[in-house]
Amino acid sequence: MDLPDFIELNIEVILTDWQNFAKRLGVLKEKLTDSQAQDSARSLLLAIASDMRTHQTAAEQDAKGKGERPLNSPLISKFACAHANERLVQGLTHDELCAEMRALRASVMRRWKAHPHGRLDHTDVIAIIRFNEAVDQAWTESVAHYSAAVTRIRNMFVGVLAHDIRSPMSAVAASAEFLSQDSSLAGKSLDAATRITRGTKRMQRMVNDLLDFTITRLGEPLPMTISDVDLSVVCRQAVDEVEISYPDIRITETFDGNPHGLWDSGRLSQVISNLLVNAAQHGDGVVAMATSCKARTMEVNVSNHCTDIPFETLQTMFNPLIRSQPISSKKGPAAGLGLGLYIVKEIVEAHQGTINVTSTDGTTTFTVRIPRRSKLSK
Repeated sequence: MDLPDFIELNIEVILTDWQNFAKRLGVLKEKLTDSQAQDSARSLLLAIASDMRTHQTAAEQDAKGKGERPLNSPLISKFACAHANERLVQGLTHDELCAEMRALRASVMRRWKAHPHGRLDHTDVIAIIRFNEAVDQAWTESVAHYSAAVTRIRNMFVGVLAHDIRSPMSAVAASAEFLSQDSSLAGKSLDAATRITRGTKRMQRMVNDLLDFTITRLGEPLPMTISDVDLSVVCRQAVDEVEISYPDIRITETFDGNPHGLWDSGRLSQVISNLLVNAAQHGDGVVAMATSCKARTMEVNVSNHCTDIPFETLQTMFNPLIRSQPISSKKGPAAGLGLGLYIVKEIVEAHQGTINVTSTDGTTTFTVRIPRRSKLSK
């Protein structure tokens, strides 16, 4: 009897062995019924047996052993993903899924070893190799699918949370703004209202960055609306907003050229605000912004004075998952999640523009170049 036939004829016994083995490893949840624990595993094991019967050339087998032909076994891919989905819904963790796949392999091999089929011949050895290759494919694809699903669920949760927080945050910001303009307030009461206004503006920026980050991680384009924009107005409003949050920072501005262009006003405001905030947090208290609008492009340079940033760090400045320094070492209030520069890059590229950073002779400069007439990225 060959190994695929053995698996099919003894599948119930194998699944029982596997389930008991997995439970000893602490993998399967006690709340799962036997059918819940075994259903998708049965389909996956039958798909593996079927795959072992398909013809493979030596080159195809070698490629599959290296994980280079995942489409060569569509049934395994189908049921590996289905198994991952089922285990995710049932509450198994990533590590438990890996341990379960290991237990499945061990259960088959132990039963096959105990079967009185005589001495192993060349055909049996090939069958064992193909079984292990099929299990490896199922293992790899189920874990990859599980991880992608967990990441997507996490991102969706964060996105919904950030979206829902914006409404009460806006109410707090509006109330604080109203109080700060109340002529009857003075002294400590007025100071408190001003601090609330500053704090809510910083929190709104972080929430907006978090929401945009989630959108891009889910593979969706940033929502944008292109219209005729006066860049000088956008810059002035961004400077005013940052100066409220960072009253000890001095921002100098220079502007040259025709300020009008086809851009997304709100997104450009995010770009400029995030660059100014970044410069305020990491510099010596003085930030310079120079804007130049030429015939076909507009350019914004934001500079501050600080210790030169190493070349290796410059290469990862726009990666939201890599921080060049601990959060606690950042200057200024509410250092944030480290998403600002990532969001800037996404917005600039959505405008078909570029962003670069240099850091020499004690000056760090971010340079944004965007076409005067941007179109929405596909």
